[in-house]
Amino acid sequence: MGNESKLIADDIIAITDNDINGYESTGRKMDAPKISSAVKKERREAYRNQKNGASPKSAVKNDAAKPQPKTHSAPVNVAPEIPASKLFVYIKDPNDHSRLVKMKSVCGENAGTTDVVLVLGEKEKSAMRLPFKVDANDNLLSQLKNTLGEECVVLK
Repeated sequence: MGNESKLIADDIIAITDNDINGYESTGRKMDAPKISSAVKKERREAYRNQKNGASPKSAVKNDAAKPQPKTHSAPVNVAPEIPASKLFVYIKDPNDHSRLVKMKSVCGENAGTTDVVLVLGEKEKSAMRLPFKVDANDNLLSQLKNTLGEECVVLK
């Protein structure tokens, strides 16, 4: 988790204050961003492969050229999949920036694999999954409960 903004773009044009102050509307609507043809082609292939359950084209070509010897492997013991848990953090006052910042810093210190869902508002609640995951250990839970309150932190 970084503090910098991250951006992926084909073209970036810097807009200065002079450009903004000197802007005159032409009345024309702005065109939607365009995607490059190479990226379009990749996405189409990936979608088709996903839809058909096939592997990517390059892998298919390599596999077809080499004959595969038949081998029998011993059965592998697969552990039963544990459903992913989620940490729900409830903040009654979304304008309480100090609690939000404290919650983010505590979560940043405990990076892991558990999703974090932030629930904001008292009357009209809105939930959003945060872009980072945490290690839902006792230390993290106790720190969040001390900061936000016992009833505001739930691990499901």
